[in-house]
Amino acid sequence: MLIVGFEDQAISYNSQVVKDMQNYNLGGVILFDRYYDDRERVKNILNPYQLKELTTDLQRYSKNPLFISIDQEGGRVARLKPQYGFVKIPSAFSVSQMQIDEAKKVYETQAQMLSDAGINLNFAPVVDLSINPKNSVIVGLERSFGKKSQKVVEYASLVIDAQKEKNIISVLKHFPGHGSSLGDSHKGFVDISKSWSKKELEPYKILIKQNAADAIMTAHVFNENLDNKYPATLSYKINTELLRNKLNFKGLIISDDMQMRADFKTLLPQREYNFSHKRRGGHSSFCKSVREK
Repeated sequence: MLIVGFEDQAISYNSQVVKDMQNYNLGGVILFDRYYDDRERVKNILNPYQLKELTTDLQRYSKNPLFISIDQEGGRVARLKPQYGFVKIPSAFSVSQMQIDEAKKVYETQAQMLSDAGINLNFAPVVDLSINPKNSVIVGLERSFGKKSQKVVEYASLVIDAQKEKNIISVLKHFPGHGSSLGDSHKGFVDISKSWSKKELEPYKILIKQNAADAIMTAHVFNENLDNKYPATLSYKINTELLRNKLNFKGLIISDDMQMRADFKTLLPQREYNFSHKRRGGHSSFCKSVREK
């Protein structure tokens, strides 16, 4: 199943994304406010009214109920920004400094905002541990709730509970852990073989046992101790043997963005790579069901 990006702020029956939904039976779409390589260009999000119209039309044109997804963590990773008319949501690190009652209200506000916009899947919360202070993509952007698993789980659960109340699917990320890395997987594969430790699995273990993990996103990270051939995104050993069999996860596995400057051409089946690569929206993810190999 594919979740893809597209370029429009409004759609019609003749829009490319509508044709793709109907021809390829897409599982979902992902929305962005700006283009990754041109922050001045509007992509999908202008204001609350326009966004609601867009998501309503997406569901109307889809043959089946559609995942309408977004990256709305808060802080630096927020597609719903105050300058567009949305409520400002603090970063995970900032929220982790709040009392639980205050933090709960923050994520209830965010979940209501997502629901009002017609979004039913959020690529959040981040459950990476802030292990490496030099990590730029997680720690540097304040995307982690902390160094300790229990604290990460406590605050991540506030996100999950608030979103569940509004029928929004939460996606935990970035499995098997990105908080110890030095590199940024937006710029290519990152080798975490020497920095990663098993404690980075603890938030996933706890949330899976609590039946709180709807979906999990795998990262474009390579760990020779877990799989000496493939990065986590494409690894049977990591996705199935570790996440499915050892951690007993039964939910949806979603890859990180397949357009994140990583060389998938030599690793993906040609048909799937071609589809992913040619989407002018510039973003796509693969979703894996319980029986994938």
